[in-house]
Amino acid sequence: PGVTLVRAELDDFAFPVHSHDHVVVGLATAGEHTSRYGLRRYDIGLGDVLLVNAGEVHDGRPSGGRGRQHSAYSEGLDRPFQRDVTSRSDAA
Repeated sequence: PGVTLVRAELDDFAFPVHSHDHVVVGLATAGEHTSRYGLRRYDIGLGDVLLVNAGEVHDGRPSGGRGRQHSAYSEGLDRPFQRDVTSRSDAA
């Protein structure tokens, strides 16, 4: 355990609905995406900061057609999950 910095470059990859058992603080560093938190969908762009509370159900998908990049600090992130997410792209 500890704090892990994750940097991700995601093209057309969409995160399915999920939650974490830890807090995640993220920063959008390029591109645009939308995320649903609870019953509301948010548009997220360059410079936006995200806070995902432990147990908060959310998703994430690209918007704007340019892919997206973000950095996130996460406590106790499962390393196999980290490698899988940061290396995937569903580009058409």
